[in-house]
Amino acid sequence: MIDWAAALTPLNLTAVLDVARDLKDAAQLSDHVAIPLLPSVVRFPILMPVDGVNMRDRYAELRWNAVTFLQKKGVVQRVTPLHDPYDHRWQGRVQCDVDQTQLDVVLEALSTEYGRRIAESASADSGGETDSLESAIERVRSLLLRFHSVVLLLRKRHDTRPTLDVNDEYDVQDLLRALLGLSFDDVRPEEWTPSYAGGSSRVDFFLKPEQLVVEVKKTRSRLADREIGDQLILDLARYSKMVDCKAVVCFVYDPENRIVNPGGLQGDLSGTKDGLRVEVIVCPKKY
Repeated sequence: MIDWAAALTPLNLTAVLDVARDLKDAAQLSDHVAIPLLPSVVRFPILMPVDGVNMRDRYAELRWNAVTFLQKKGVVQRVTPLHDPYDHRWQGRVQCDVDQTQLDVVLEALSTEYGRRIAESASADSGGETDSLESAIERVRSLLLRFHSVVLLLRKRHDTRPTLDVNDEYDVQDLLRALLGLSFDDVRPEEWTPSYAGGSSRVDFFLKPEQLVVEVKKTRSRLADREIGDQLILDLARYSKMVDCKAVVCFVYDPENRIVNPGGLQGDLSGTKDGLRVEVIVCPKKY
């Protein structure tokens, strides 16, 4: 009996189902299965809504996490990354041994749960004014992963006219405020948080109908992995006191690639903490 499928978020459920189907196909031809981290065909658009370096990196990371998740569940063993150090990591593959009997059971459970959610979504009233939290997070995530591309495009204007050059955290906030306004009707900048450890602060952006906070950091000299992490830990402790905040997306803009281990920073701080869902996004990532 597979009871953990229903607990997966829509994004994670889709990623695990995506990998499980590829493993099933590959296992029919070989005992030592190898699947690409970035398949040639995107089966589920939610995993890679648009093409681009950052989106490919995100898709590959989701698939790798799905493989290691299935390893914990006993579906695969001996997971080995196959990657040329001179290539992007999403050009690599992952090799593993598959327990085909267990894979069949898991694949059926994942497919059933996915189908149930699709049917439930189709029958739900689509006329509501407030998006679900998951939908809001996905839209913010997609926007943030393309933020750097927007910055680069803004530097190229007709007749070299002046433009916004993103040099510091205030510039990031100004541009992000405009971009969030394209997808959300109620974007509240600089909302106060409750007092924590003798002080209070302001969040960068609060999407009140969605109960979602977007926090912004920009790396600079003397503000990299450790310092960013310390600031976010303190910020998240404050956000957990906000009654009408259910989730926080922390955007770390790192155009100079000062973050030594972006995957580690994301993994250490993302998750559910004190009832608050947290997702940290470092962009752009170095390769």
